[in-house]
Parts: sequence; structure tokens; C-alpha cells
Amino acid sequence: MEYDVDAKSVVTILPRSIVSVISYSEDFDCCLLAFPPEFIKDMDLLHTILSRAIAIEKAPVLRLNEDETVFIEELLNTFVKIYNKAHLKGELGFGVIKNILMSFFYGVCAIYDNKTPLISHIHITRKEEITKEFLSLVFKHYAKKRSVSYYADLMCITPKYLNTVVREVKGISASQIIANAVIMEAKSRLKSSTDTVQQIAISLNFPNQSFFTKYFKRNTGMTPSEYAGR
Repeated sequence: MEYDVDAKSVVTILPRSIVSVISYSEDFDCCLLAFPPEFIKDMDLLHTILSRAIAIEKAPVLRLNEDETVFIEELLNTFVKIYNKAHLKGELGFGVIKNILMSFFYGVCAIYDNKTPLISHIHITRKEEITKEFLSLVFKHYAKKRSVSYYADLMCITPKYLNTVVREVKGISASQIIANAVIMEAKSRLKSSTDTVQQIAISLNFPNQSFFTKYFKRNTGMTPSEYAGR
């Protein structure tokens, strides 16, 4: 999915997402807060975020009004100031950082509630549930399993039905979603790691580098080496 991000925007990126910047203006600037999912162990906060996951998936980019912009900027500035003063002060400093970050999360969730007041009543169809489960399984196993039948078996449905449902909900086949996950992982590592093409091929469970290269080219129109050198 492609999104435009402009001034007064907040982008929420859920775990297991890969982001690629296609283009940006010369005056582009942003502040990124990144952390591992296990950083959040507070159950109330987990429930707050997970209960809004559907809305976040549907609208990862929020455009803020003036009051919301001031609100988020104040939260962010407070977090940055406390982080700069507390991040070297051991466990207590870590606790302060964690709690102010939680406040930021609650602030973003409050804005989602304001913009989508019926969020708790969003209806998910059975086909959307199947697709969501399929996507979750793909993110867990795509590095080792690329067969639609593998995922269909895990879900106790036929590969044909899985393909039909996924295509109806997402507009592309289940096999293409699996391929997209594999290719995005490969692209990410080709650009941001020192792994060789052979190492990436092995880690993604391809029998050899040649097979991986053909797979990558079939899905991107270029070889891994050509992509890495762009």
C-alpha cells in the first residue's frame, strides 16, 4: 500500500511491517520512535493498542487538526526532553522513559477514537478474519514455507478456497502475498545488511542461489545484485 505523508501527520507502523520511502521533498523532516514489541508489557496498554489495531491497519496515516497537532507535539517534546535527561540513569531512568512513551501511545489512541468513534463496533466479516489469519501465518512462516497448501492446511481449509477469499479481500492471490513477503524481506536485507545473495537465499530456504535469483527476478524484473546496486 502507498500513502502520502504531509505536515501535521502521525504514522503508526505495526510490528512485522516493512516500510520503503518512495520519494520525499527537500524540506521533509520527521521524528521516529521505534522499539521492539516486547517493550510493551503493560496489559492495559496492550489492550488499548490491540483493540484499535483494525483502525490502525485501515488508516496508518492520521492527518491532525490544529488542536491534535499541538497535543502530539507537546507529548513528543516532553518525551524527547525526558529521554535526553534520563536514558543514561539506569533502571529508574528507563522506567521514566517507558511511562512517558506510554503516554504518547495513549494520546495517539485517543486521536484514533476521536476520528473513528465507532471503532469498537467495526464489523469484520468471516472472509476478512480468514485473510487476517492467513497474513499472520505468512509473517510467521514465509522464510521457510512458500506453498499456499501449507497455509491452507494450517487453517483447515482448501487451497482453492483460501485463494478465492484472499483475492476477494485483498485483490491479489494468496501465493502473491507469500511472494511479496519473501521479496520484501530479501529487498530489506539486500539494502540494509551485509549478507551476501547466497546467505539470503539460504536463510529464505531456497535450494541454491540460482533458484533464489530466478525467483527474485520473476517477481521484481531484476536480479538481487541489480536491485542491491540501484
